Order: sequence, then C-alpha cells, then structure tokens
Amino acid sequence: MYRIVFILALASLIAGCASNPTRGTGPEVWYNPEHTRDTPANYPARDLAACRMGGVSTGTAIGGYNPGSFLAGAMINDGRKKEFIQNCMISKGYIEVRQSLVPAGIPSIRE
Repeated sequence: MYRIVFILALASLIAGCASNPTRGTGPEVWYNPEHTRDTPANYPARDLAACRMGGVSTGTAIGGYNPGSFLAGAMINDGRKKEFIQNCMISKGYIEVRQSLVPAGIPSIRE
C-alpha cells in the first residue's frame, strides 16, 4: 500500500517538474492579439456569441428514428459545432492560449 502511494507521489512530482512554464497556466481562453487595453471588455463575449449562433445551424441529418441514430447524430453535431466555433474565432483573429499568457488588461473569454 505504501509503495503505491510513494510511486504515485513520485510520479506527480516528476510530472510537475516536467511541465513547461512557457505554455502558461490557468484555463484555456480566447484572446485576440490585435486588441488593446482600450478594446471594450465585451468584444470577446460578443464575438464568441456570434460564433455560437452560427454553430447552431451546422446540424446534420442521419436517417432513422431509433435511439442509436439520434445519439450518433447528436455526437456528430456536437463535434461540428465545436469545430465551427473554433474556426469562427480564429477567423476573427483570436487564438486559444492559457490565461496567464494574456497580457494584463487585454480582454479574453473562456468558452
């Protein structure tokens, strides 16, 4: 029992020391490098909302009315919506980075 705890503790320590601080910390956020401190704080939220609204119409139809078809269709639609939102945000000039890498005072948003 103690051996397992020791191995897990050692693995956690090694993983923590091996992390790359240049990749940042905190949650992933959308950040536009073209925005400045003068950019209104609601711009990222407005852009994300526009992308989400566009993603709603990215549905696909799978034939059949059984639970399997419904579930498969929902999984496919969810993947397409996420991909649409990512591509939409990128097209608006945003990049996805760790929160600590966003300069102070520049607006960002979590998805």
